[in-house]
Amino acid sequence: MIQASQLHQTECRRGAWGSPTLRILRWQALAATMAAALTAGCGDALEPEAQVLAVSELLILTRQPTAPPPPTATFHVFNSKITARSIVHDDAFNTPFLTIEFPTSCLASVDGQTLGQVDSVLVTIRPTAEQYGFTLSPLGLTLTNGCGAAAKLSFSRYGDLSVADGSSTYLDHAAYAAALDLWRETGPDRWEVVQGSGPSGNDSLEGAVAGSGSYLLAAPR
Repeated sequence: MIQASQLHQTECRRGAWGSPTLRILRWQALAATMAAALTAGCGDALEPEAQVLAVSELLILTRQPTAPPPPTATFHVFNSKITARSIVHDDAFNTPFLTIEFPTSCLASVDGQTLGQVDSVLVTIRPTAEQYGFTLSPLGLTLTNGCGAAAKLSFSRYGDLSVADGSSTYLDHAAYAAALDLWRETGPDRWEVVQGSGPSGNDSLEGAVAGSGSYLLAAPR
């Protein structure tokens, strides 16, 4: 006799509903079991929806109290050329905090007004107080999807991984650091992981920049 688990595996592999053996199985209980198994197993092949969390559900990486605050940076971004800026801590080592790069043709629009190849925009990057994050303005700035604009945050010297102490989710600092992603606020208290978020060297992480707004280095609480 064919077991329900075998039927589930066959269905997930090659669409076994067409086999003669399955057509003669008419027991209602078995059919219900197969439907439940199909929902639980084959559904994993579907692309998952983006995780959306409130800021209270995030464990945000903070800076150590002794960390010199990184400064705000204001500069022009040009569609006609690559624009890159680095923000460092004001210490003896110029410890990196944030590096951001805008490739050519990245500027899409500001407040709905389309930007051309000869246009530029004056942007401001304001580091988030006491945290690993930043705000990109002006508001209403959108970037061309997939243009390659990216931000990299480095936390090797001043990252305070002790924010995860006592967490029931992360056993140690290494587990918390491995779970970090770059999140963007896409709506009122609506945070999502940015495209391409992932490690970039030792104790640093990068991800795509899609436009103006707030970005944070965090992990689900």
